Amino acid sequence: AYGDSLNIHVSGTSAIRYGSPIVNEFITSYFNHYFNEPSKYAFSGFDITLMLLKQVLETKKYSHINIVGSYFMGGCRDYEFKYNGDENGISNKAVNIFRLNDYKFVKVND
Repeated sequence: AYGDSLNIHVSGTSAIRYGSPIVNEFITSYFNHYFNEPSKYAFSGFDITLMLLKQVLETKKYSHINIVGSYFMGGCRDYEFKYNGDENGISNKAVNIFRLNDYKFVKVND
């Protein structure tokens, strides 16, 4: 109870959305193929591939500049890309905020 009363919040970049249909389907498919749980790297690769394929299906082409400013909720991370100049490309600026509650971190900015 004391820990909860401190109202501790931390930031982070990933929060796997267990229970969502797309994440459950990915986990099942991954496990059936590799006989193991997906790592955080597998989740990141899945998110990025899904995001890029979604844009290709919608626009019939892909360009980095087309994803700048858009927000994408993946299975592991959120993505909000910012253009950093011709020589620096784009970067993800999305951040998650978690609150400590009953010894677990709960995402508060969904």
